[in-house]
Amino acid sequence: LFTLADSWKQIGVDGQSVIIPRQRADDREYRVTRPAFELVSQPTDLRGFMRLHSSHMPTPQNDFRGDNRLRYANPELDGLLDRMIVTIPVAERTEVLSQIVHLLTDQLVTLDIHYSGDVIAYNKRIMNVVGTDPWNANTWDVR
Repeated sequence: LFTLADSWKQIGVDGQSVIIPRQRADDREYRVTRPAFELVSQPTDLRGFMRLHSSHMPTPQNDFRGDNRLRYANPELDGLLDRMIVTIPVAERTEVLSQIVHLLTDQLVTLDIHYSGDVIAYNKRIMNVVGTDPWNANTWDVR
């Protein structure tokens, strides 16, 4: 946290590091309306994209509830997200996803600075392990 603030100062973005006290951590209005950057872990799956839909913006009307902490609103992105969740064929869904990624990177909607990786270790005698999904254990077999 403090290292990042120092790095930003070196490029001209001055600011103070503030650790939100436990007493204010659940104060949704404070966390949404204060003028600041917030470092939080966000999902990188479909939920991660869907949180950017304008319907997920925390506002006074919804008591500051919602995952779109950026309060980013873009009708084009909303339309693409709406299309993605109803598109079933993989090729078409991938095309919509590529349009979403292009829009997000073209407009630099988020600036991700940290990625968490998942590591799964298993014995080579275990068969039918698919990707990094340990929850398909019902299909595993031992040779």
